[in-house]
Amino acid sequence: MYNFKHDGSGFKLQIFNERYFTNAEKGTVTVKADVYLKVPDILYDTINQWPLGFADRPDFFASPVTMSATAVCAPGDTFDEEKGKKIAMARLEASAYERFRKTMTNWVTRFNSEFVDYLNEKTAEFINKATMAASHDRRYINEITRQ
Repeated sequence: MYNFKHDGSGFKLQIFNERYFTNAEKGTVTVKADVYLKVPDILYDTINQWPLGFADRPDFFASPVTMSATAVCAPGDTFDEEKGKKIAMARLEASAYERFRKTMTNWVTRFNSEFVDYLNEKTAEFINKATMAASHDRRYINEITRQ
């Protein structure tokens, strides 16, 4: 298993169940693996408690995805299986980061939009309730003072 935590953000890319397929005649090495993005517990807990449900959170929050990448020996080069495995794994890692970056960017944009809408809705509800309650209390105070 490979664990990548390059930025200290609490996110961790995990690659496991690697399977390599070598074709020396074609000069290729393909790696197929399961990839999971571990997110910080506070983010995962927040998402799971989100009042809107957010059932369509990114797949990688719930389960690994299977990905693959291939290294191809350049014409004129000597095929080296070990080098091919390293290149294929590096390509898989780069693809995984790019996939999760795009998915996370889109998801965060939508989450922020929905959060702002939710916050505006709940704030408006409270403002209306507070306005009505204050008005009611003023009328009540008026009635008491006239007695």
